[in-house]
Amino acid sequence: MNTAFPGGAKEAPGNGYSVTAAWADLVVVALLIMFLDLPDRTRTFALFYLAMFMMHFMNPDSHAIFSRGFALDVNGTGVSYMAVCIVGTGVAILAILLPWPRRLVAVAEVEVLHLRQCISL
Repeated sequence: MNTAFPGGAKEAPGNGYSVTAAWADLVVVALLIMFLDLPDRTRTFALFYLAMFMMHFMNPDSHAIFSRGFALDVNGTGVSYMAVCIVGTGVAILAILLPWPRRLVAVAEVEVLHLRQCISL
């Protein structure tokens, strides 16, 4: 949408912005996300980001900065959200790979075996 109508509703008089096209895009993309065979969490995040982008795009008073056309704005909202997602994914992967949960599982297994021996006596 930002490629077709750079600036969205904020620069509406000069960029050919159409409320009908914006709503049509929102509905079509939301339905596409809903009907694709995506995991529920992926679908939730996709719908969230679609709604966030379209609220900024359709609001003439929005102060969000987005890339214009195919030129990437590194200070823009979309790039910032992508950076947060990448960092969050990296932290989640590191949290999964830390060894302490495995140690706790090993300790729990030893405790279960000990309890089984105590109960069977």
